[in-house]
Amino acid sequence: MLFIRSVPTLFTILSVFYAVEGYAYKVGPVTGAGKLSGRVTFNGTAPEPMTLPVMKSHDICGAEDRAVGKIEVDEAGGLKNAVVYIEKIESGKEWSENGKSSELQQKGCRFVPWIQVIRNKSELAVTNQDPVLHNIHAYEVYNDDRKTIFNEAQPIKGMVVKKKIRLRKGNVFKAECDVHNFMHAHALVLNNPYYAITSDNGTYSIEKIPPGAYEVTVWSPLLGKSTQKIEVGAGEELSFDHEFTK
Repeated sequence: MLFIRSVPTLFTILSVFYAVEGYAYKVGPVTGAGKLSGRVTFNGTAPEPMTLPVMKSHDICGAEDRAVGKIEVDEAGGLKNAVVYIEKIESGKEWSENGKSSELQQKGCRFVPWIQVIRNKSELAVTNQDPVLHNIHAYEVYNDDRKTIFNEAQPIKGMVVKKKIRLRKGNVFKAECDVHNFMHAHALVLNNPYYAITSDNGTYSIEKIPPGAYEVTVWSPLLGKSTQKIEVGAGEELSFDHEFTK
């Protein structure tokens, strides 16, 4: 097994995101498939999350102040909910069934899931599970700018809003509720299924990679992103770890 460790001081890129519309991904056979796996960790003192007061809908949302975004790290430093992905693979394995469409729930005055991957040009279904008015205000985030994609009110429990997600500049999607400003969610919008979201202990695995030279990126909405070049040989299993520091 070949081991590669990223060097954040050389490869960390916090504000530049690649365009996502450069090619159309096709499902096809993968000969000599490789595998990439490893662990994403965090070293340092995690910053305190922004905390906002719950000013309304206490019977549904609770009354305690709500933390907006939290770095989740286990005792060994494993970072949960980081996304590891490989860009510019034009042909390969199929998307999983949930890659055909994505879901976002408003439940207990939270967006669930808080972090996910959405297939570019696929449908996102947003459901209000609460008996209170919510809305879904979706943005495309690029560098320090963000542009509204859609903004839909959902006043009735069980109401579903379905929208096709197509980002043009970057690949970062942000959702907020304008009624309850402590509700936030993040997603990466990707063109191919070569990605993984890290587990509770920071581990991940990406399989069925066509042989070739690529760039692998590790992204966290709270810590930024880091990109490094890799080369996957036929049938090769690479180990790639990354450490965020603060």
